[in-house]
Amino acid sequence: MSSNSKSITASHIAVGSELTSGQTVNTNSHFMAGYLQKRGVLNNYHLIVPDNKSLIVRALDLCTPDSNWIFIYGGLGPTTDDFTRVVVSEWANLSLEFHEPTWKYIKDNLASRNYPVREFQSQQAYFPKGALIMPNSKGTAHGFCFSWNQKMFFLLPGPPKEILSICENFLFEYIDRHTKNLNQWLTFTWNTLGQGESEIANQVEQELINFPVEVGYRVNQPYVEVKISFFKEDLIKNKPLLETIDSLLEPILAYKQEAPYKDFFLRKLASIKELEIQDNYTFGLIYEDLKNWGIKLSEMNFIISSQIREIQLRNYFIINKMDSETVSIKIAIENKILDFELKTTTIITWSTERKALYIKEKIYLYLIKHL
Repeated sequence: MSSNSKSITASHIAVGSELTSGQTVNTNSHFMAGYLQKRGVLNNYHLIVPDNKSLIVRALDLCTPDSNWIFIYGGLGPTTDDFTRVVVSEWANLSLEFHEPTWKYIKDNLASRNYPVREFQSQQAYFPKGALIMPNSKGTAHGFCFSWNQKMFFLLPGPPKEILSICENFLFEYIDRHTKNLNQWLTFTWNTLGQGESEIANQVEQELINFPVEVGYRVNQPYVEVKISFFKEDLIKNKPLLETIDSLLEPILAYKQEAPYKDFFLRKLASIKELEIQDNYTFGLIYEDLKNWGIKLSEMNFIISSQIREIQLRNYFIINKMDSETVSIKIAIENKILDFELKTTTIITWSTERKALYIKEKIYLYLIKHL
Protein backbone atom coordinates (compact mmCIF):
# COMPACT_ATOMS: atom_id res chain seq x y z
CA MET A 1 0.00 0.00 0.00
CA SER A 2 1.42 3.39 -0.90
CA SER A 3 1.70 6.14 1.68
CA ASN A 4 1.11 9.78 0.98
CA SER A 5 3.09 12.95 1.57
CA LYS A 6 1.41 13.62 4.91
CA SER A 7 2.56 10.32 6.41
CA ILE A 8 5.91 9.51 8.01
CA THR A 9 7.92 6.33 7.62
CA ALA A 10 10.89 5.36 9.79
CA SER A 11 13.73 2.85 9.70
CA HIS A 12 16.20 1.72 12.32
CA ILE A 13 19.89 0.81 12.07
CA ALA A 14 21.57 -0.63 15.17
CA VAL A 15 25.36 -0.65 14.97
CA GLY A 16 27.56 -2.99 16.99
CA SER A 17 29.42 -6.25 16.56
CA GLU A 18 28.14 -7.28 19.98
CA LEU A 19 24.65 -7.27 18.43
CA THR A 20 25.42 -9.27 15.30
CA SER A 21 27.41 -11.82 17.32
CA GLY A 22 24.51 -12.47 19.66
CA GLN A 23 26.39 -11.17 22.70
CA THR A 24 23.81 -8.41 23.24
CA VAL A 25 20.15 -8.13 22.26
CA ASN A 26 19.03 -5.05 20.33
CA THR A 27 16.27 -3.50 22.44
CA ASN A 28 16.74 0.08 21.19
CA SER A 29 15.01 -0.33 17.83
CA HIS A 30 12.15 -2.19 19.53
CA PHE A 31 11.69 0.60 22.08
CA MET A 32 11.78 3.45 19.58
CA ALA A 33 9.64 1.72 16.95
CA GLY A 34 6.95 1.06 19.53
CA TYR A 35 6.85 4.72 20.51
CA LEU A 36 6.68 5.80 16.87
CA GLN A 37 4.01 3.25 15.91
CA LYS A 38 1.68 4.50 18.65
CA ARG A 39 1.96 7.96 17.12
CA GLY A 40 1.09 6.83 13.63
CA VAL A 41 4.58 6.51 12.15
CA LEU A 42 4.98 3.47 9.89
CA ASN A 43 8.18 1.53 10.63
CA ASN A 44 9.91 -0.03 7.64
CA TYR A 45 13.37 -1.53 8.11
CA HIS A 46 15.03 -2.85 11.27
CA LEU A 47 18.70 -3.57 10.50
CA ILE A 48 21.57 -4.69 12.69
CA VAL A 49 25.11 -4.24 11.36
CA PRO A 50 28.52 -4.85 12.95
CA ASP A 51 31.20 -2.23 13.51
CA ASN A 52 31.97 -2.24 9.82
CA LYS A 53 32.06 1.00 7.85
CA SER A 54 31.04 -0.43 4.48
CA LEU A 55 28.08 -2.30 5.97
CA ILE A 56 26.87 0.83 7.75
CA VAL A 57 26.95 2.62 4.39
CA ARG A 58 25.01 -0.22 2.74
CA ALA A 59 22.41 -0.03 5.51
CA LEU A 60 22.03 3.71 4.94
CA ASP A 61 21.69 3.14 1.19
CA LEU A 62 18.95 0.58 1.79
CA CYS A 63 16.90 2.46 4.39
CA THR A 64 17.04 6.03 3.19
CA PRO A 65 14.98 5.85 -0.05
CA ASP A 66 11.98 4.33 1.76
CA SER A 67 12.14 6.34 4.99
CA ASN A 68 11.47 9.87 6.15
CA TRP A 69 13.20 9.33 9.49
CA ILE A 70 16.27 7.13 9.97
CA PHE A 71 17.29 6.22 13.52
CA ILE A 72 20.87 5.00 14.04
CA TYR A 73 21.93 3.51 17.37
CA GLY A 74 25.45 2.94 18.71
CA GLY A 75 29.01 3.85 17.80
CA LEU A 76 29.07 7.35 19.33
CA GLY A 77 31.55 6.52 22.11
CA PRO A 78 35.19 7.53 22.58
CA THR A 79 37.04 4.46 21.28
CA THR A 80 38.42 3.53 17.85
CA ASP A 81 35.48 1.27 17.02
CA ASP A 82 33.04 4.17 17.61
CA PHE A 83 33.00 5.64 14.12
CA THR A 84 29.27 5.93 13.34
CA ARG A 85 29.33 9.75 13.28
CA VAL A 86 32.24 9.72 10.84
CA VAL A 87 30.67 7.18 8.49
CA VAL A 88 27.28 8.89 8.43
CA SER A 89 28.82 12.34 7.93
CA GLU A 90 31.02 11.17 5.06
CA TRP A 91 28.06 9.35 3.49
CA ALA A 92 25.99 12.56 3.60
CA ASN A 93 29.01 14.67 2.52
CA LEU A 94 28.82 16.79 5.67
CA SER A 95 31.89 18.07 7.47
CA LEU A 96 32.33 17.43 11.19
CA GLU A 97 32.73 20.45 13.45
CA PHE A 98 34.08 20.59 16.98
CA HIS A 99 31.56 21.72 19.64
CA GLU A 100 33.38 23.23 22.60
CA PRO A 101 30.40 23.18 25.03
CA THR A 102 30.04 19.43 24.49
CA TRP A 103 33.75 18.88 25.13
CA LYS A 104 33.45 20.85 28.38
CA TYR A 105 30.43 18.74 29.35
CA ILE A 106 32.41 15.55 28.68
CA LYS A 107 35.39 16.71 30.74
CA ASP A 108 33.18 17.85 33.63
CA ASN A 109 31.26 14.58 33.52
CA LEU A 110 34.42 12.49 33.65
CA ALA A 111 36.00 14.64 36.37
CA SER A 112 32.89 14.35 38.56
CA ARG A 113 33.38 10.57 38.54
CA ASN A 114 37.16 10.77 39.03
CA TYR A 115 37.81 9.41 35.53
CA PRO A 116 40.88 10.65 33.62
CA VAL A 117 40.26 12.89 30.62
CA ARG A 118 41.99 11.64 27.46
CA GLU A 119 42.39 13.68 24.30
CA PHE A 120 40.89 10.92 22.13
CA GLN A 121 37.63 11.29 24.05
CA SER A 122 37.15 14.61 22.29
CA GLN A 123 35.87 12.73 19.22
CA GLN A 124 32.49 12.70 21.00
CA ALA A 125 32.38 16.50 20.66
CA TYR A 126 32.35 16.47 16.85
CA PHE A 127 29.04 16.81 15.01
CA PRO A 128 27.98 17.27 11.36
CA LYS A 129 27.73 20.87 10.32
CA GLY A 130 24.25 22.18 11.09
CA ALA A 131 23.30 19.25 13.31
CA LEU A 132 21.08 19.73 16.34
CA ILE A 133 22.63 18.25 19.47
CA MET A 134 20.38 16.05 21.61
CA PRO A 135 21.62 16.16 25.23
CA ASN A 136 22.43 12.96 27.09
CA SER A 137 22.32 13.39 30.88
CA LYS A 138 23.26 9.75 31.56
CA GLY A 139 26.56 9.56 29.68
CA THR A 140 29.15 11.44 27.66
CA ALA A 141 27.79 10.64 24.19
CA HIS A 142 25.28 13.29 23.15
CA GLY A 143 23.00 12.33 20.30
CA PHE A 144 22.38 14.55 17.31
CA CYS A 145 20.01 14.91 14.39
CA PHE A 146 20.23 16.58 11.01
CA SER A 147 18.26 16.97 7.81
CA TRP A 148 19.65 15.68 4.52
CA ASN A 149 17.81 15.43 1.20
CA GLN A 150 14.48 16.03 2.99
CA LYS A 151 15.17 13.12 5.35
CA MET A 152 15.81 13.35 9.10
CA PHE A 153 18.63 11.35 10.66
CA PHE A 154 18.72 10.71 14.40
CA LEU A 155 21.97 9.33 15.83
CA LEU A 156 21.79 7.93 19.33
CA PRO A 157 24.26 6.16 21.64
CA GLY A 158 23.98 2.43 22.29
CA PRO A 159 23.17 2.09 26.03
CA PRO A 160 19.36 2.00 26.50
CA LYS A 161 19.43 4.23 29.60
CA GLU A 162 21.23 6.92 27.59
CA ILE A 163 18.71 6.69 24.77
CA LEU A 164 15.91 7.10 27.32
CA SER A 165 17.69 10.19 28.67
CA ILE A 166 17.86 11.73 25.19
CA CYS A 167 14.23 10.86 24.56
CA GLU A 168 13.14 12.51 27.78
CA ASN A 169 15.35 15.55 27.20
CA PHE A 170 14.46 16.10 23.55
CA LEU A 171 13.27 13.32 21.28
CA PHE A 172 9.84 12.48 22.70
CA GLU A 173 8.80 16.12 22.40
CA TYR A 174 10.19 16.33 18.86
CA ILE A 175 8.31 13.22 17.74
CA ASP A 176 5.06 14.27 19.39
CA ARG A 177 5.26 17.72 17.81
CA HIS A 178 5.93 16.40 14.31
CA THR A 179 3.24 13.71 14.42
CA LYS A 180 0.48 15.88 15.85
CA ASN A 181 -1.18 16.57 12.48
CA LEU A 182 0.06 13.47 10.74
CA ASN A 183 -1.95 11.35 8.35
CA GLN A 184 -1.23 8.57 10.77
CA TRP A 185 -0.82 4.92 9.97
CA LEU A 186 -3.47 3.42 12.26
CA THR A 187 -3.53 -0.16 13.49
CA PHE A 188 -6.56 -1.70 15.17
CA THR A 189 -6.07 -4.98 16.99
CA TRP A 190 -8.35 -7.68 18.35
CA ASN A 191 -6.95 -10.40 20.62
CA THR A 192 -9.04 -13.54 20.51
CA LEU A 193 -9.18 -16.71 22.59
CA GLY A 194 -10.36 -20.17 21.65
CA GLN A 195 -10.01 -20.46 17.86
CA GLY A 196 -7.05 -21.19 15.60
CA GLU A 197 -5.37 -18.65 13.35
CA SER A 198 -6.52 -20.19 10.06
CA GLU A 199 -10.16 -20.37 11.15
CA ILE A 200 -10.16 -16.74 12.27
CA ALA A 201 -8.40 -15.63 9.08
CA ASN A 202 -10.97 -17.50 6.97
CA GLN A 203 -13.76 -15.47 8.59
CA VAL A 204 -11.98 -12.10 8.56
CA GLU A 205 -10.71 -12.27 4.97
CA GLN A 206 -14.25 -12.54 3.61
CA GLU A 207 -15.04 -9.09 5.03
CA LEU A 208 -12.07 -7.23 3.52
CA ILE A 209 -13.21 -6.97 -0.10
CA ASN A 210 -13.31 -3.36 -1.33
CA PHE A 211 -11.63 -1.96 1.79
CA PRO A 212 -8.16 -0.31 1.39
CA VAL A 213 -6.53 -1.96 4.39
CA GLU A 214 -3.66 -4.24 5.34
CA VAL A 215 -4.45 -7.26 7.50
CA GLY A 216 -2.14 -9.34 9.67
CA TYR A 217 -2.36 -12.14 12.21
CA ARG A 218 -0.09 -12.98 15.12
CA VAL A 219 -0.19 -16.07 17.28
CA ASN A 220 0.76 -15.12 20.82
CA GLN A 221 -0.38 -18.16 22.76
CA PRO A 222 -3.05 -18.56 23.83
CA TYR A 223 -4.17 -15.56 21.76
CA VAL A 224 -4.59 -14.99 18.06
CA GLU A 225 -4.24 -11.29 17.29
CA VAL A 226 -5.99 -9.77 14.29
CA LYS A 227 -4.54 -6.48 12.97
CA ILE A 228 -6.22 -4.12 10.53
CA SER A 229 -4.09 -1.14 9.38
CA PHE A 230 -4.66 1.88 7.15
CA PHE A 231 -4.03 5.61 6.90
CA LYS A 232 -6.07 7.98 9.05
CA GLU A 233 -7.57 9.68 6.02
CA ASP A 234 -9.42 6.40 5.28
CA LEU A 235 -10.92 6.07 8.77
CA ILE A 236 -14.46 7.10 7.79
CA LYS A 237 -14.36 4.86 4.72
CA ASN A 238 -13.22 1.90 6.81
CA LYS A 239 -15.47 2.43 9.82
CA PRO A 240 -18.07 -0.10 8.59
CA LEU A 241 -15.32 -2.71 8.32
CA LEU A 242 -14.18 -2.07 11.89
CA GLU A 243 -17.75 -2.44 13.11
CA THR A 244 -18.11 -5.70 11.18
CA ILE A 245 -14.89 -7.11 12.65
CA ASP A 246 -16.07 -6.06 16.11
CA SER A 247 -19.27 -8.04 15.65
CA LEU A 248 -17.56 -11.00 13.99
CA LEU A 249 -14.94 -11.47 16.72
CA GLU A 250 -17.06 -10.51 19.72
CA PRO A 251 -17.82 -14.13 20.78
CA ILE A 252 -14.11 -14.94 21.09
CA LEU A 253 -12.75 -11.47 21.92
CA ALA A 254 -10.48 -11.11 24.95
CA TYR A 255 -9.48 -7.47 24.50
CA LYS A 256 -8.84 -4.82 21.86
CA GLN A 257 -5.58 -2.89 21.42
CA GLU A 258 -3.33 -3.36 24.49
CA ALA A 259 -3.74 -5.92 27.27
CA PRO A 260 -5.38 -4.29 30.33
CA TYR A 261 -4.07 -6.76 32.90
CA LYS A 262 -0.96 -5.02 34.22
CA ASP A 263 -2.70 -1.74 35.08
CA PHE A 264 -5.66 -3.61 36.55
CA PHE A 265 -3.59 -5.69 38.95
CA LEU A 266 -1.28 -2.84 39.90
CA ARG A 267 -4.36 -0.88 40.92
CA LYS A 268 -6.20 -3.72 42.65
CA LEU A 269 -3.20 -5.01 44.60
CA ALA A 270 -1.62 -1.65 45.41
CA SER A 271 -2.75 -1.51 49.04
CA ILE A 272 -2.78 -5.15 50.13
CA LYS A 273 -0.16 -6.34 52.63
CA GLU A 274 -0.51 -10.10 52.23
CA LEU A 275 -1.20 -12.50 49.39
CA GLU A 276 -1.32 -16.27 49.02
CA ILE A 277 -1.23 -18.17 45.74
CA GLN A 278 -2.11 -21.86 45.57
CA ASP A 279 -1.88 -23.02 41.97
CA ASN A 280 -1.74 -26.61 40.73
CA TYR A 281 -2.81 -25.81 37.16
CA THR A 282 -0.95 -22.87 35.55
CA PHE A 283 2.54 -23.88 36.69
CA GLY A 284 3.18 -20.56 38.44
CA LEU A 285 2.21 -18.40 35.47
CA ILE A 286 0.10 -16.05 37.60
CA TYR A 287 2.96 -15.58 40.05
CA GLU A 288 5.37 -14.82 37.18
CA ASP A 289 2.99 -12.24 35.72
CA LEU A 290 2.49 -10.43 39.02
CA LYS A 291 6.25 -10.32 39.56
CA ASN A 292 6.97 -9.07 36.02
CA TRP A 293 4.26 -6.41 36.27
CA GLY A 294 5.97 -4.88 39.30
CA ILE A 295 3.69 -6.14 42.07
CA LYS A 296 5.91 -5.83 45.15
CA LEU A 297 5.52 -9.37 46.41
CA SER A 298 8.80 -9.17 48.35
CA GLU A 299 7.32 -6.40 50.49
CA MET A 300 4.23 -8.45 51.36
CA ASN A 301 3.51 -11.39 53.59
CA PHE A 302 3.53 -13.67 50.56
CA ILE A 303 2.98 -17.44 50.25
CA ILE A 304 3.08 -19.50 47.06
CA SER A 305 2.37 -23.20 46.74
CA SER A 306 1.71 -25.73 43.97
CA GLN A 307 -0.39 -27.76 46.42
CA ILE A 308 -3.97 -27.03 47.41
CA ARG A 309 -4.24 -26.83 51.19
CA GLU A 310 -5.86 -24.84 53.98
CA ILE A 311 -5.84 -21.10 53.21
CA GLN A 312 -3.64 -19.09 55.58
CA LEU A 313 -3.97 -15.48 54.39
CA ARG A 314 -6.88 -13.11 53.84
CA ASN A 315 -6.07 -12.30 50.17
CA TYR A 316 -5.57 -15.28 47.92
CA PHE A 317 -5.65 -16.92 44.48
CA ILE A 318 -6.61 -20.60 44.55
CA ILE A 319 -6.43 -22.35 41.15
CA ASN A 320 -7.37 -26.00 41.54
CA LYS A 321 -7.63 -28.67 38.83
CA MET A 322 -10.81 -30.62 39.66
CA ASP A 323 -10.78 -33.07 36.74
CA SER A 324 -9.63 -33.21 33.09
CA GLU A 325 -12.17 -30.56 32.04
CA THR A 326 -12.78 -28.40 35.10
CA VAL A 327 -10.70 -25.83 36.97
CA SER A 328 -12.01 -24.33 40.19
CA ILE A 329 -10.95 -20.78 41.03
CA LYS A 330 -11.33 -18.99 44.35
CA ILE A 331 -10.05 -15.45 44.69
CA ALA A 332 -10.29 -13.00 47.57
CA ILE A 333 -9.03 -9.43 47.34
CA GLU A 334 -9.86 -6.92 50.06
CA ASN A 335 -13.06 -8.65 51.22
CA LYS A 336 -14.33 -9.28 47.67
CA ILE A 337 -14.59 -13.04 47.15
CA LEU A 338 -15.07 -14.76 43.79
CA ASP A 339 -15.76 -18.48 43.41
CA PHE A 340 -16.18 -19.85 39.88
CA GLU A 341 -15.26 -22.66 37.51
CA LEU A 342 -13.71 -22.69 34.04
CA LYS A 343 -14.17 -25.50 31.53
CA THR A 344 -11.49 -26.74 29.16
CA THR A 345 -13.88 -28.77 27.00
CA THR A 346 -13.39 -26.64 23.87
CA ILE A 347 -9.58 -26.80 24.16
CA ILE A 348 -9.21 -30.39 25.34
CA THR A 349 -6.85 -31.25 22.46
CA TRP A 350 -4.42 -28.44 23.27
CA SER A 351 -1.06 -29.08 24.90
CA THR A 352 -0.82 -28.85 28.69
CA GLU A 353 1.20 -25.63 28.48
CA ARG A 354 -1.23 -23.96 26.09
CA LYS A 355 -4.22 -24.94 28.23
CA ALA A 356 -2.50 -23.42 31.26
CA LEU A 357 -1.99 -20.13 29.37
CA TYR A 358 -5.64 -20.19 28.26
CA ILE A 359 -6.97 -20.73 31.78
CA LYS A 360 -4.71 -18.03 33.19
CA GLU A 361 -5.99 -15.48 30.67
CA LYS A 362 -9.62 -16.51 31.25
CA ILE A 363 -9.09 -15.93 34.97
CA TYR A 364 -7.80 -12.42 34.27
CA LEU A 365 -10.77 -11.61 32.04
CA TYR A 366 -13.21 -12.84 34.66
CA LEU A 367 -11.53 -10.72 37.34
CA ILE A 368 -11.62 -7.57 35.24
CA LYS A 369 -15.34 -8.07 34.77
CA HIS A 370 -16.27 -9.06 38.32
CA LEU A 371 -13.66 -7.85 40.80
